[in-house]
Amino acid sequence: MTTAREGEPFDEHTGLPASELRAIRQRTTWYDLAHECLDQRWDRTPGNTRRTLADAFATITPALVHPGATYPRPRVLRRALYSWAFNKNARDREPIDEWRKALDAMCRPVLLYGPFHRLSSPTQTADDARAIVESGELWGLTPKWGGNATAQAHRGPIPTNAKPGSLEFYTTVKPKPQGSTPPGYASWEADVEAGVRSFTKDGDDWASIPIIITEAR
Repeated sequence: MTTAREGEPFDEHTGLPASELRAIRQRTTWYDLAHECLDQRWDRTPGNTRRTLADAFATITPALVHPGATYPRPRVLRRALYSWAFNKNARDREPIDEWRKALDAMCRPVLLYGPFHRLSSPTQTADDARAIVESGELWGLTPKWGGNATAQAHRGPIPTNAKPGSLEFYTTVKPKPQGSTPPGYASWEADVEAGVRSFTKDGDDWASIPIIITEAR
């Protein structure tokens, strides 16, 4: 696919022009994005929630670093992430040497997929959209046609006439191939797509993916 006027190719997975995708690969890391997300919430978040966020980021960050960075001492890496990287107050001082070495493995570029969007609807109210923005995650239940819990969204940027409660986002988790979903839709199924978190809440099975909000209404 190419840009109509300039003849520039698009990446079919992300929908981004090739030049923009190259720039993102060169400058963006999941580690940086997670820092930004946490810092935006830190000052207005109570202590217990801070610990929950730090634990969540420390858990998913090693799995989302592209192209799959590993560290031979995972406990040291987790402690470095939880106690220093995702603790805004602790970052006032330098990390100890073994933590620094572990964190170096996290500073690698990450591929973003998107844009995608969710539209306001009876099943996604303005309150639901605010919860998504606050959590930095997109959740989904088991679809009516069966299978595992699945997070779903529309492909492409948010429409200009989208109502309050709609939002646009990117994610580090690759969606199902376009041929396996309805036209214009994207989905991320638990236990199928790598990077999808699955959990149970109030007796329901859920799927969750980390997202970076680019517009919320």
